[in-house]
Amino acid sequence: MGLMCGVAVELYQSFRVHLPPLPRMLWDWTQIAAACVALVWAWVKQHRAIREKMLDPPTPEQAWIEKRYGTQRGQNLGRALFLPALLVLPVVPRSSPGASAR
Repeated sequence: MGLMCGVAVELYQSFRVHLPPLPRMLWDWTQIAAACVALVWAWVKQHRAIREKMLDPPTPEQAWIEKRYGTQRGQNLGRALFLPALLVLPVVPRSSPGASAR
């Protein structure tokens, strides 16, 4: 996850530095506004989903099935995030202990 976030931040910074000062400031404020709107929207959506689940609780069998398959989804996501790391790692320079800095 950290690798993916690092790649995203680096990509964003490489795009942002080429903007002139005024568009860069407008871009930053647009990003801030979009992040705030997304935060509120996600909170409201999650709050509604929790309220719906509280009004109609699952049966013990449904809860067991959700618990069993919900954890498996996280494992698959971890594996999916590992694949891009395999593509990027050969490009990352390694420093050997005996190498001198030039």
